Amino acid sequence: MIETGLQDDLRALMDLLRAPGEMLEERVGRIGSQLCTAVEVLGRLTAAFEAVRLGFDRPDVAEAMADLTRTAAHIAAMAGQIPAERRHLEQLAASLEDMSGRITRMRTTVKVIEVLVVNARIAAAYIHNQQVELSVFTGEVSELAGTTRQTVENFATGHRRLTTLVRQAHEGHTRFERENLQRLHQVAERLGTAVTAVDTRRANMATAAGDITVRSRRIGEQVGTAVMALQIGDRTRQRVDHLVEAIGFLVDPAGGEGTAAANWQAGLTPEEQGMVAASICRLQQAQLRSTVDDFDAELRRVIGALERLAVDVVDLVRSSTGLYASGDAGEDAFLQQLGTEITHAEQLMRLCGSSRAEFDAVATEAAGVLKELLGQAGAVELIETDMRLAGLNTVLICGRLGTDGQALKVIAEELNGAAGETVRQAQDVITGIRSVQGEAAAVGQVATAQNATTLAELDQRMGEALRILEGVCSELGAALGMLREDGGRLTALLQETTGGIDIHTEFRRAMEAAAEQLGRVGAVPAVLPAKAAAASERLLGVIRDRYSMASEREIHDPLSGQTAPAMAAAGGATAAAEIDDLLF
Repeated sequence: MIETGLQDDLRALMDLLRAPGEMLEERVGRIGSQLCTAVEVLGRLTAAFEAVRLGFDRPDVAEAMADLTRTAAHIAAMAGQIPAERRHLEQLAASLEDMSGRITRMRTTVKVIEVLVVNARIAAAYIHNQQVELSVFTGEVSELAGTTRQTVENFATGHRRLTTLVRQAHEGHTRFERENLQRLHQVAERLGTAVTAVDTRRANMATAAGDITVRSRRIGEQVGTAVMALQIGDRTRQRVDHLVEAIGFLVDPAGGEGTAAANWQAGLTPEEQGMVAASICRLQQAQLRSTVDDFDAELRRVIGALERLAVDVVDLVRSSTGLYASGDAGEDAFLQQLGTEITHAEQLMRLCGSSRAEFDAVATEAAGVLKELLGQAGAVELIETDMRLAGLNTVLICGRLGTDGQALKVIAEELNGAAGETVRQAQDVITGIRSVQGEAAAVGQVATAQNATTLAELDQRMGEALRILEGVCSELGAALGMLREDGGRLTALLQETTGGIDIHTEFRRAMEAAAEQLGRVGAVPAVLPAKAAAASERLLGVIRDRYSMASEREIHDPLSGQTAPAMAAAGGATAAAEIDDLLF
């Protein structure tokens, strides 16, 4: 057994070393837990902004922007087509006016036919030949003349109705053009500008969201690295355990059983035992001071790194402030201008749709009237054909009557001529109708892109596009809200963590007290007695074998006089270099 007083001093030293080591383990573990929470928060932020970045590049968002671009182009095209449509309406009105003259000429010819029919009936009344029945002829041509007159009158009525419809359409169109053409141009231009601005902003925001993703991920990785750097606590605790173990060999010689340290005190005087203990304690004092210095330096570097990360988080939150808002208008400003222009466009589209619905109704009715007119003109051709056949038959009959049928023959020939003229006029009218149909088709072709259904679809697509953009911007707003909230928490957490890391101060204070106590164990002579030197050498060898770190051997070898292995000479990176490699 070693001398009792020395043993008590050494046991006190072991207790003095154990307490800071246990405190170190608990406090470093708590710091690591706080930093793990920070890593989790940064992981959520990274995932949220990565989702936003992907959201801005979604196919439906790209299609929404394309729809708005097409809508702006469509409105611009509408504005360009309105004057062309008006010109077609004016040409249609001119064609109807031209047809009016043709109808007047046809009505004049029908009146001539009616007079000839009356003359034919009078002439037939003076022919008394029982072999010839002329009443059939006079009755037939009278009926055909009446039908012709009625058909032409119906045709004239339809023409007047069509003229009225075209005039109404032209007046409504002119009024709409006067009131809304400039608005259409302006809305198309402003909507196009707003869409371009939003699309540019969308691309910028996707890039910015990606940048936030990268930065938050990088900060998370650096915090994670700081967590790993806190393994200095484990290394320090391990070095303290080695110190306690080394002193334990002195306190309990049996504790080194199976090693060269077993019963090291055997054969030594109490004075020699004190010398050996003093030599071992001197080495442990150096190890302790190195352990404290290394821990203090590395922990200070971790604190500095975390302080810089806290500043980075603050900068990240600050830089995101302008990502959603535009100027000082607040978060709603991103889509506010586009929303305003879409509202104006929707109002104008509804007005256009209402006007177009009225125009479409007029056009539908006009198309029906044109179809009726075409049928009536064709009917006139058939009636006059029958009249010419009847007249030709009468001319033949009158030829057999000689001088008695001469007057009626002349009337029948004139009737044939008038009927032929009516057919030519009917054909002329049909040509006019075809011309009117062509002009109406041109109006309809221009109007196709502006019909009420198309305008309603444009209105619907604009609304849907805005809803899609509002949705993805809502996701961005939520992510930014998370960044502001979690960023503030994260900053506070990092600042609290770094501000609360005073463990190195406490640890140094406790360990300095232990180092002073180690120095009081005893003086070490310049040269130990042989037996004491041999015992010391055995203990130092066992202690060296317990080391797990090169830094321990680097302290041990010069003080113990033992030769370090070749690998220790090469050494590793210094603690400062190691922490630099970890964090930066």
